[in-house]
Amino acid sequence: MNKLKNLLIILSVLFISSCKNSSFKNDEINLIVNDFNMSQLSNLGEKLYVITSPISKFNKQSQIYMLDKTKIIFYEDKNVKYTVNSNNAQLLNNEIIKLNGNIEIVDVSDDKNIINADSFYWDLKKSNFILEGNVRLNNKNLDLLSSKAFLNKDSNIVKFSKPVKYNYKNKKSTNYRIRSENAYYDLSNESLIFKSESDKGRVKSKINF
Repeated sequence: MNKLKNLLIILSVLFISSCKNSSFKNDEINLIVNDFNMSQLSNLGEKLYVITSPISKFNKQSQIYMLDKTKIIFYEDKNVKYTVNSNNAQLLNNEIIKLNGNIEIVDVSDDKNIINADSFYWDLKKSNFILEGNVRLNNKNLDLLSSKAFLNKDSNIVKFSKPVKYNYKNKKSTNYRIRSENAYYDLSNESLIFKSESDKGRVKSKINF
């Protein structure tokens, strides 16, 4: 009788444990979302940006979207301003997005600026993008390399953090190479400013294209 009683107790414990584990696994289930599309509108109803992914997963417990082949389109005055592509991304609580792998930012200007990086971080409430890892700006005039950069989508200015390697391409196919602590490139005016932190904001050199 005691053996039977002990067996029933053990089976009850195992059953309860199994229920708990099953409940925990249900909380961790990732929901598959096809054709993910998230857009933000201005007060006037105009598109500010659209985030898309052909397939994604949503973790209910962590409130994180895991997006595949992510694309972000930014608009200004109803026209496309930038497109941002990446291998994958994480969208946290619809507030922060982290892009990873083959980041490519392309603007629609005549200069066709292309910025590449390993990772991209953006707080959706702010105007600054943080780019890290093999950051490179390339256009018809220059090739600029850095380990980290900040792109302000409102001012259209990219700040490249030290060290900065700069390669200028002139019409005679002669390249000029410059090393600097920091560089600021204005995507709108096509101007490049080199600054040193030790100069307390003093302009070291400026190049207009």
